[in-house]
Amino acid sequence: IIDTVLAGRNLLVVAATSFGKSLTFQLPSLMRRDRPVLVVSPLIALMRNQVDDARSRGIPTVMVNSRLTRQEKDDSLAAIRTGKAALIYAAPEGLDNFVLRQALSYYPPWLVAVDELHAIGSEAGLSYRPAYRFIQEMLAERHSEAPQWLAVTASATAATLADVQSRLGLEQAQVIRFTVDRPNLAYRVENMSVGGKLIRIPKLIREALGDCEKGSGAAIIYTLSRTDAEELSSYLQSQKFPADFYHAGLPPKKREEVERRFFSKELNIVCSTCAFGMGIDRSDVRLVVMHGMPKSVEDLYQSMGRAGRDGKPSRCVALYDPSRDFEKRRWLINSGKNMEKMASSYTDRGYSDSKLEDAREQQHALLRRVDTFLRRAGCIVQGLKVYFDEPAGEPCGRCS
Repeated sequence: IIDTVLAGRNLLVVAATSFGKSLTFQLPSLMRRDRPVLVVSPLIALMRNQVDDARSRGIPTVMVNSRLTRQEKDDSLAAIRTGKAALIYAAPEGLDNFVLRQALSYYPPWLVAVDELHAIGSEAGLSYRPAYRFIQEMLAERHSEAPQWLAVTASATAATLADVQSRLGLEQAQVIRFTVDRPNLAYRVENMSVGGKLIRIPKLIREALGDCEKGSGAAIIYTLSRTDAEELSSYLQSQKFPADFYHAGLPPKKREEVERRFFSKELNIVCSTCAFGMGIDRSDVRLVVMHGMPKSVEDLYQSMGRAGRDGKPSRCVALYDPSRDFEKRRWLINSGKNMEKMASSYTDRGYSDSKLEDAREQQHALLRRVDTFLRRAGCIVQGLKVYFDEPAGEPCGRCS
């Protein structure tokens, strides 16, 4: 991958979580220092993890996001304008900011690395973060010289890759894909009611983490809503488990505190919405539980991918109530207030009401597909391989 980047070719990479995808743009940033590498990253927690990691390795790295203080943002922009930053991290929405784009015009990036490339595809991009769909246009508006592109993700179907290539104008880009299978992960799907989940989750935690003492590893329990995350955390605390909750509705200080405690291994159990998702880089997560229905097979795979980044055996369990969970997720799609709020920012780029309806219909289609996946018989790993356009191969022998 790095050889291809350094040879000047555009590249799309699909490689499972824990593969080390961040290395594929961090190392090239040190091998060509006349201009920076711009990394488009979706989540601030993910961004901070990678920035801290790059800085610890001596790579001059800055980030621009909404959680920075005024002084921190000014320092980052000054480093960009003076060419002192080898790596620049920004959210996709940040590329629409005049001040950032002006700073980038002094030393235009030679490489744009898009983390979580699947978010550009219409299956995710119409409803997840519309700004992802307009990265290419936003950069082109201020830079006449086209940058080189590297886009990476842990999961993407062939249709998503084709859509991304079209959106970025990279039809001739090279594609490198690795298997979705991670042999250290054991997958389970268990059908049960809400009450059954409350009984089952403590048992799963004890099986994976024992007495939850220091060094026993971590567990992430993904919920459908913020209320579910808070209530489940309170329930686990009442059962003497050291748990806390996390979601996008928390004040920034609280989110940063939970992130800090989790990454420092002071906190080992987090109940969260998908806000605590992509790029969570703690190597000893021994258990991931889907308490609520994932919105897609991609979401299921990405969330469960938080487990076992150190290569040691870890468990991924989806607890599924086919009737209640499906209806609750469908109601969330139809209500869609957050989607409307995000989409309204991009009406000037053709993000119309019809696009919003397209997004809803795509979410419903993805929901039907994940419902079918969770109900299916047979090997779960084979099912994942087929879904992501990979030969099924032999049954994994370690799933439910």
